[in-house]
Amino acid sequence: KETLFEDDTVIDDPVLWDIDNPYRYKLVSEVIVGEDIIDTYETKFGVRYFEFDADEGFSLNGKYMKLHGVSMHHDLGALGAATNARAVERQMEIMKDMGVNAIRVTHNPASPELLEAANNLGLLVVEEAFDSWNQSKKTYDYGRFFSTWAEHDIKEMVDRGKNEPSIIMWSIGNEIYDTTNANGVETAKNLVRWVKEIDPTRPTTVGEDKTRGDKVNVTPINQYIKEIFDIVDVVGLNYSENNYAGYHEQFPDWKI
Repeated sequence: KETLFEDDTVIDDPVLWDIDNPYRYKLVSEVIVGEDIIDTYETKFGVRYFEFDADEGFSLNGKYMKLHGVSMHHDLGALGAATNARAVERQMEIMKDMGVNAIRVTHNPASPELLEAANNLGLLVVEEAFDSWNQSKKTYDYGRFFSTWAEHDIKEMVDRGKNEPSIIMWSIGNEIYDTTNANGVETAKNLVRWVKEIDPTRPTTVGEDKTRGDKVNVTPINQYIKEIFDIVDVVGLNYSENNYAGYHEQFPDWKI
């Protein structure tokens, strides 16, 4: 038997989760049969709001701030790729101490331990799903499974992270080979749609490097990359920093 219900609870004057005060609430769900509690589940969550503006940039809880970010690969140096909770926490503490306030996980979904550390320390997170779509970069990479598993995996990533206050963006891919053709445009549309089906509250982005070395007013942007930039909510330019101002001038509605 399945029972569906909704509960609209209002938190009056909530304590906001912030990079300087990463406060979280705890929601306790109980399954009660008769007078007996037969199951209990606790969900931590934070209350905060943020916005990306094409001219003013990023604001958290109404305050504009620069994102001082790093691309954090998932390995732990000499410890290897398997996650060690304290090692990840230590890594995040070092980042915070050196002035970092944002982490982009590269180039696959974050470990639960990293998200928990970011929630507790007050670090903003861009969670990234893929390093390849249908076109592989390496012989044995995820491209072998993309057509079968992409929808399941990106939805699973978003569903897992939708209550994490640290996450501010979902990245659909990093330096993807497919973004220079029409199939890549269709893939981007699908990925963004799948993300929004689970979480319509956060923007999507993509890490694109094929504009590096361009001269904005000389080299036209690839038409398919331009279409993908129009599909995502926030344009992610890897490198290309010499062109940020030029792209903003050419495409004033882009949030870069």
